[in-house]
Parts: sequence; C-alpha cells; structure tokens
Amino acid sequence: MKPVPAALSLVLALIAAPAAFAQTEVACPKTPGMFPGPFVRDPEAAQGIFVAVADQFQGGEDFSGYQIKVEESADHRSYLAYHYMPGVRGGGMAMTIDRCTGRITKLRYQR
Repeated sequence: MKPVPAALSLVLALIAAPAAFAQTEVACPKTPGMFPGPFVRDPEAAQGIFVAVADQFQGGEDFSGYQIKVEESADHRSYLAYHYMPGVRGGGMAMTIDRCTGRITKLRYQR
C-alpha cells in the first residue's frame, strides 16, 4: 500500500474535522454592548465550569473516585453537569449551566 502524501492527509483531516467535532448550535439572543454567545460551546467547557465551582464547595474532600457527566438539555440551551460515584446512590453535586450566558442555576447536592 502506498503512503498518503502529507498534503492530502491534511486536506482529508480538515474535511473530516467539522463532522468529528460538530456541536449542537444554539441561537443566543444578542445583547447590545456584550460579546455574542454561546459562552459554553461544548460539554468540555461545561465540565470545566463544574470542576471550578465544585472545588469551592467540597472543602478539600477527596472526590477522586467520582465521575463527572455532562448532558445537553432537550432544547440545547443548557448543560446539566454532575458528579457521582459509580454504584453508589446520591452524594454528588449537580448544576445546570446556561450555554448562552454561562449562568449557573439549580446548584444542588444529590441525595
């Protein structure tokens, strides 16, 4: 089998990239004098916000065994981010993060 030239590999990668990294688009309202959203463009950004906020509330407790999950809302306007211990009910933190503004609502502990 012949090797693929580097330039052709780059072109193929650029063509495939949008499909591989496509995110659900959300139409955010435009506010005069403000940068246009969405500010939380993907689940990775929502996870970063979750970790930053959760660290402030956990008082140095070790949550290394917990997994973080991020789910997009049905209307694509927000993410639900939470952490949990596999096989254990409750004990994690959850929050809703607005994609357009980054605003956190419904910050709560799961029981």
